[in-house]
Amino acid sequence: MVVLDDDKNLDKKVEKRFLENKLFLIPLYAYIVAMFLTHLWCLALFSTKYKPNHWIFEKKPETFLEYVIFGFVISFFGSLSSLAGHELVHHKEWYNKLVGNIPYTEAFYSHFWDEHTKGHHKDIATPLDPVCHDVGVDCYTGLVKAVYGTHVKTWQRENARLLTKYGTK
Repeated sequence: MVVLDDDKNLDKKVEKRFLENKLFLIPLYAYIVAMFLTHLWCLALFSTKYKPNHWIFEKKPETFLEYVIFGFVISFFGSLSSLAGHELVHHKEWYNKLVGNIPYTEAFYSHFWDEHTKGHHKDIATPLDPVCHDVGVDCYTGLVKAVYGTHVKTWQRENARLLTKYGTK
């Protein structure tokens, strides 16, 4: 057993053992599965065609304030799900990357896996990285730049890959 002092970081060997421990994957997988099921529940709850006869679908928001609170809570926990997905995308195994991409796919941001590992980590903190912003840039401008820029960079990278693989005619 390793005893850690509160005022010291892990040494490199202990840190590597911690990172290789598969027990850390359990809460990540659990959170992503729970949010995916919650996403499906929300879709069923607000569906106009699918009317399940179950108690979990009986009560939905009715007033404007209830809709705002409902949206805030679901969005907050959905954003936490993207953090779990982000951690899984960094693992080597393809199935971790696939499960880690689920929260991003739910938000139509499925290029995250490719852009994060091949773009952001390569160009981090440079003007080429669309998710890094200059000091003083407000969050709304940064968000638009990040969403637009990551889509464009992923598209360009995929075009280059396909041209290399198949050439032009």
